[in-house]
Amino acid sequence: MRNTNLSGANLRNTNLSHANLRNTNLSGANLRNTNLSGANLRNTNLSSVNLAQVYLTGVVLLLRQEAQTRLKSGGVHGILTRLYLLHLYLHLD
Repeated sequence: MRNTNLSGANLRNTNLSHANLRNTNLSGANLRNTNLSGANLRNTNLSSVNLAQVYLTGVVLLLRQEAQTRLKSGGVHGILTRLYLLHLYLHLD
């Protein structure tokens, strides 16, 4: 699914384990209860994505300065409820 536009897609309860989602637009997508363990989310647009109860084991996210600022300010606090963050790496540049 690399370089795909999935903006606003309903991907609830989907198994995307080890999927290559690099450069994918997921803005506004519903990923609730989705398995993303091992997925490649590099350069993926995750703005306004519902990540409640998402499995992110082994996922590498590359976040830009804007996302880093939001994370530090707590702006995504409500969205990040009940995430499974075992071995999640957030690379903030």
